[in-house]
Amino acid sequence: MTLRSDGPGNQEIYAEEIDQARQQLFKGQLVHTDARTLRLVAGADPRPFRVDVLGSWRRASPGEAQAPVSAGAQIGVKLHCSGAGVRCTPLSSERRNVLSKSDGATWMWDVSAQRPGKVSFALTVTAYFRESDTVLPRSRL
Repeated sequence: MTLRSDGPGNQEIYAEEIDQARQQLFKGQLVHTDARTLRLVAGADPRPFRVDVLGSWRRASPGEAQAPVSAGAQIGVKLHCSGAGVRCTPLSSERRNVLSKSDGATWMWDVSAQRPGKVSFALTVTAYFRESDTVLPRSRL
């Protein structure tokens, strides 16, 4: 049986590829449902929560919030929900490509509350190297 070693040369090439991928990222825009406009009611039908990651900028509409994020890669978005029995059910895949300034991708969740009380939401936006699990930058909003 022969053991294969990637060797230091291959590690250097990999590190250079990661560095180049990070340098090729650009500032994109994240536009999402403003949680204050959800008007969750305990036991009511779920409300939609939407996130768009865009390669270029647009004016946010009423009921939306925005923030800068890295784009130019495969992007993953997670919605984190807590409090008052809140449930956030994803309706789309976690990863989408936003490779150029003309690209955009949308993520959707159904959000519902099981009981009255305070809820909180947070977003994690991750740019990945190619189709791997290697994280380029990660933003928490």
